[in-house]
Amino acid sequence: MLEVKNVSKAFPVKDGKLHAVRDVSFRVAQGEIYGIIGLSGAGKSTLLRCINALERPDTGEILFDGDNLLTMKEEALLQKRKEIGMIFQGFHLLMQKNALQNVLLPSRFHHADKNMAMEKALEMLELVGLSERKDAYPANLSGGQKQRLAIARALVMSPRLLLSDEATSALDPQTTEQILRLLKKIVQTYGLSIVMITHQMEVAKEICDTVAVMENGTIIEQGPVHDMFLRPKKKRTREMILGLSEEESEPSPTNGRTVYRLGFEQYTATSPVISRAVRQFDVDINILAGNIHQLKEEQIGMLYVEIWGDTAQVDKTLAYLTENGISWEVSA
Repeated sequence: MLEVKNVSKAFPVKDGKLHAVRDVSFRVAQGEIYGIIGLSGAGKSTLLRCINALERPDTGEILFDGDNLLTMKEEALLQKRKEIGMIFQGFHLLMQKNALQNVLLPSRFHHADKNMAMEKALEMLELVGLSERKDAYPANLSGGQKQRLAIARALVMSPRLLLSDEATSALDPQTTEQILRLLKKIVQTYGLSIVMITHQMEVAKEICDTVAVMENGTIIEQGPVHDMFLRPKKKRTREMILGLSEEESEPSPTNGRTVYRLGFEQYTATSPVISRAVRQFDVDINILAGNIHQLKEEQIGMLYVEIWGDTAQVDKTLAYLTENGISWEVSA
């Protein structure tokens, strides 16, 4: 459905160029929720603006149903953008318009039939749970209601692709959960795709099918959310999964011991395999850090551990972990 091919974007600065996006490529299938995560300044928002050609990349292609948005004439591009909705962190609502009027704005911009536009706007307000607040102005809505209103507006032209730029980062955890449930419902109901920009790992694991990690304008790693949480390859990915800041790093060994990273899938994440291994092989296992993650459809876990004991017993312990469905590798 969507294919981003070798996209790069740089901005002139005093000392030369700032490379915001560097040779980024990925694909999004119909009905897929594709998350792009990274710290501030990673280039995520610039990339999102490139996807709907609000920002023109220096190089690369943006293919939507096989059509390159970057080579389209303006009129054709405007028509294609009707199939791409967008929601923002700051909602971008018109404060002097009530809820219904805000939702109607795209229809009026594209000169849609008034009766059909009104019917669709009311349908979208019903979908997001705001039908009773259709006459309310944004100033009288909560943060969560404002974002619901922004989602209704983004959906009113029946897009097939929704771009979300930090849509939950200004919301409290409970409201964030409500918005994520709404987005999942929308995907299930209408079969559209979502490209979601976020710096919140909690958001990515809750809703995404595929996750890409951006750093310094480049996608350093991407894959199914299950694989990214269970077997992350890049150091930055592992640190983000652990919830570490840019200044923090993965656990370090104590007294030169080896640190192992263990991965637990659904059926082992809640089993006492570690305690059984300690008793059976007479080793000590020191847990340095870890998390259990509830993903979109399953629960997985990751632990950083040191294993103390006779070398042969440590080897048997690792073999036992493998036999019981726990993946492991030496932490870099």
